[in-house]
Amino acid sequence: MTNKINNLDLNSKIIAIRCLTVPKKGFGNFNRCLNIAKSLREKGIQIFFLVDYNKSISKILQKNNFEYISKKKYQHNSSFILHFLYEKKIDNIIIDMREKGENISKLLFERNFKSILFDDAWCKNVYSNILFNGTNVKDYHKYKKINKNSKLFLNTKYWIINKNFQHFSKKLSDIKEKQKYHIVISMGGSDPNNLTLNVVDSIKTIKMIDITIIVGPFFNNLIQLKNKIKSYRHIKLVTSTEEIWKDFSKADVVITNGGNTLFELSALSIPTISIPAFKHEVKYSEVFMDQNFSINLGFKQINQKIIHFNLLNLLENLPVRKKMFYSGKNIVDGKGLDRVQKIILSSLN
Repeated sequence: MTNKINNLDLNSKIIAIRCLTVPKKGFGNFNRCLNIAKSLREKGIQIFFLVDYNKSISKILQKNNFEYISKKKYQHNSSFILHFLYEKKIDNIIIDMREKGENISKLLFERNFKSILFDDAWCKNVYSNILFNGTNVKDYHKYKKINKNSKLFLNTKYWIINKNFQHFSKKLSDIKEKQKYHIVISMGGSDPNNLTLNVVDSIKTIKMIDITIIVGPFFNNLIQLKNKIKSYRHIKLVTSTEEIWKDFSKADVVITNGGNTLFELSALSIPTISIPAFKHEVKYSEVFMDQNFSINLGFKQINQKIIHFNLLNLLENLPVRKKMFYSGKNIVDGKGLDRVQKIILSSLN
């Protein structure tokens, strides 16, 4: 067990955050909570994180000066959350726990705690006081309100991303024909299916491109990846980036999974090829393609000829890339963080 606990200021408003930090589940849930935590702290709210044991996450929380408790997964059950809230006299908690979110919010509802639930594709019954679902998949918006006072905020107006994604958005003049294109590969914070290496193999011999590979904090095939690309001068590896929007903004096309990165690239208006890595991402990729933003290659696509062909075809089709540019701006406007912050703050009054 790891703890970093200073004295909580009980005179200020406090919100606890219980979020998922298990490497095989990816980095997106924690990153979302980190963004909203920073935003709320700017407004004088004191934040306390409850996270699963993870050295990388602990370092990030320490660097950002957040209070937290980090425990092994089996120790961080619902009874612990209740005990912590009672002990610290905290009435409000944000939950971002995927399939566990509904059960945790139910228990809190039964104990008269106020909860704010971030959900993407996992919950059916709403026990929380507030629920945010910032996805553009209407099939994931079908909820039954058990808590009759619950307020639901649905669609990409409430998708939480760092404000810098809006500032670094592409301009139409950036979408053009070139002799040399810049491709970014980013398969999320963990890439447990090892899709990154396969994508690299699929496109590394294309002469008209330079490649930047971005790997997240949970990526565990770094040695293998470095060995694969060490003889290719046109391939750059980024292993740690706190300003990923800058790396993305240089891309003409990004190849990514179907998770949070897809929403970030939409805010940046960067033409995108999507390979969903988890089942719930399949619908994301399908909807983004239906909305003319990205090309969906299908669940865990590993056929290198398909990846190679679709990238070349997209680079050679300027009208399609321009359509993706316009569509991205219409899907995610990058203002979700401000909207969510205001709603949470108003609920504390």
